[in-house]
This record gives sequence, C-alpha cells and structure tokens, in this order.
Amino acid sequence: MKLDCWGRSIYLEDYKKNQVINWLPMDTKELYQKHLAKTNSKKLLEKFGWIDHDITYSFNEHGYRSDSFEHNCQILFNGCSQTVGIGLPLDAMWSKQVADYFNVPHHNIATGGSDWQYATQRTTMWVPKLKPSILVIKEPPAGRLNWWIDERKVVSSSDFNHPESVSMMKHHINLIADETNQEWYRYSMMELTKKICYDNNCDLIIIPSGRLTEDSLPSGKQDLARDLAHHGRIEQDYIKEIVIKKISEYNYGN
Repeated sequence: MKLDCWGRSIYLEDYKKNQVINWLPMDTKELYQKHLAKTNSKKLLEKFGWIDHDITYSFNEHGYRSDSFEHNCQILFNGCSQTVGIGLPLDAMWSKQVADYFNVPHHNIATGGSDWQYATQRTTMWVPKLKPSILVIKEPPAGRLNWWIDERKVVSSSDFNHPESVSMMKHHINLIADETNQEWYRYSMMELTKKICYDNNCDLIIIPSGRLTEDSLPSGKQDLARDLAHHGRIEQDYIKEIVIKKISEYNYGN
C-alpha cells in the first residue's frame, strides 16, 4: 500500500505554486544579516560574491523547486538540500544545468533535510507517475533520519541541534548513529530504488554524498552557497560535469 504523503514535498504547505521568495531555510535573511555582522563571515560572503546578491526560489504545483510536472519528464533529480540548491540561484544548481545541457525540462523532487528513506519514498511515488528515462540521485547523508508526524508534515533530524535531537528521539538517534544501521538503511533504500527504476524502464545514476571536489581541490579553493553551509557554484559545476558524462554514457539524447 502506498500513502500519498510519501510523494509530498516539505515545501508544499508553506510555498504556493508560482510563488517567488528570496529566502528559504537554511538560507534565511536573519542568518545572512548575522553573517554580515561577523567579520570572518562577511569576508566569506564577499569572497564568494553573495553580498547583495538576490536569489529567488519558486516552486511548482507540488511544492518542488522544479518545472511543472505537466511537462514531459525525461530526467528526474532527487536528493537533499544540495540538490534543492539551498543558497544558490536556479541557474547555478547542478540539476538545472544538466537539464539545460540536454534541453529538457528541469524536474527535481529533492527536499532539504531528506534522508535515504524519504528520498526513496518520493522515488516510489514519482517515478511511476512521471516515467523519466533517467533518475539521478545525489545521496543524502547516511546518518540522517526523517519521520512523519502526520500525513502533511515530515521532520528531519537535521532540523534540530544535537541536545534537542537526543532529548526528542534518544532511541532513534542511538539506532541511526551506529554505522552498521546506517549502511543497512542506505543499502535497503538503494536496492528498492533500483527495483523501482527497473520496473519503470528508468536508468539510475547515483552520485555519492558529500563534497566531491575534496580530493581535487584544496579547502581554500572550495566555495560555499550564500548560507555559508551548503556547497557553492564550484561544487555544483563539478557535479554537473560528472552527471553529464554519466548520462552521455547511456547514449541519451542521440
């Protein structure tokens, strides 16, 4: 039995179709102003070009930072905030750049704070409906946990600081903190994702979690998004090139 909420975006309740906003958790105006007030943080904002740089977020009819699902879906993107493009303009997102490269609509079902299970829930709901030729997933962190508090609200362990998390769900934190359990959640969800793609004649590309430029660029050369927490344009461009290469190996678009 599938529940409709499995395909629900965390942004659906707060942001309406075609609404354009300038700030989005974790990229908030309050955080930006705090960074401006701190010398080191302000230097980072200046270094990466975020001083007075307008960023807009808009959402489709299902609450995703994506083109309308009414358009024919060719490539579908999924993941967490690194795929939502938190702190980045739309044209800097790796998923948007890949979609533009192949001249297809930008279809993205990523949500901030997502764990492997919630990402797989969205895959379960949307791949059979949208029928993409390719699903590209940027893996969320393995140690993250999502849970539903009702059919309209999903919560992520990333929403809380460590003391809050421990007091709210000590038992669950103990479970997910063990690497053996983390790897099982990841493995089981990855296998289910593979089956969903196989059943729907959809090729699957999985991009590892974390910063992919760590081995190729020194820390001083790696940039950050406007919130100074998420990866910046350099990382997005790096992922874009990897994904384009992997998609091209399927002879897609020829």
